[in-house]
Amino acid sequence: MQDQISLREFMDMCVDAPVEGLDFMMSPLLRVYGVGKIGFWNVVNSLTNLDMGSRCNQEWQKRLVKVKEKWGITGKTPYSSAGP
Repeated sequence: MQDQISLREFMDMCVDAPVEGLDFMMSPLLRVYGVGKIGFWNVVNSLTNLDMGSRCNQEWQKRLVKVKEKWGITGKTPYSSAGP
């Protein structure tokens, strides 16, 4: 069992990945028992609003684009870097 994960691994948990043994993609974070959609979006919102330094912020913005595309989000939202 893993005690820690890197920030990169944590950000990757928000982006869709293949589900082992099944024919669809899903965010690994949504597969964590008890997280659900509200917890998922709280993590996304927190990572978006957190100042992690320019390099990490750029990494997250790349992932955020993929998350928003998957969920069909267009324009400014509470989860975009520009705000609502």
